[in-house]
Amino acid sequence: MAARPHSIDEAIGLHPPTVAELSPRCIEAIATRVIELLREHTRDLQHPESLIDVAELARRTGLSRTWIYEHARELGAIRLGDGPKARLRFNPDTVKRLLEREPPSRVEAAPATRRRQIRAMNDIELLPITSNRPQAPGRELFRRGSR
Repeated sequence: MAARPHSIDEAIGLHPPTVAELSPRCIEAIATRVIELLREHTRDLQHPESLIDVAELARRTGLSRTWIYEHARELGAIRLGDGPKARLRFNPDTVKRLLEREPPSRVEAAPATRRRQIRAMNDIELLPITSNRPQAPGRELFRRGSR
């Protein structure tokens, strides 16, 4: 009878990883690089009051809100929250730099603000209101002494 493997790693033929020792100099280099990456990643978050929302970015750039949402990641969007409807904020300097480097292809212009037009009704002839239903009794039926 063959011996059964003691772990899944043995069963699928994996060997435990080899442990490597790092010199203090290597550890310091890794730590320095991690700090650089974190600074680069959080640079836009240092001054959150300078971040703008989608509507403001659309106003400043002339791009449509739809286009901005579709290209949010490319524009360096910062998500505020984890949910599917997390609000987006943008660093205007970052967006400007990105758009100068690579202008958007097929830019959709922001739609003009639509305003409801109210027509003057002075010159319009209205149709008369007619009904096939019997008319409700008038007030004269409810006066005292009218019987």
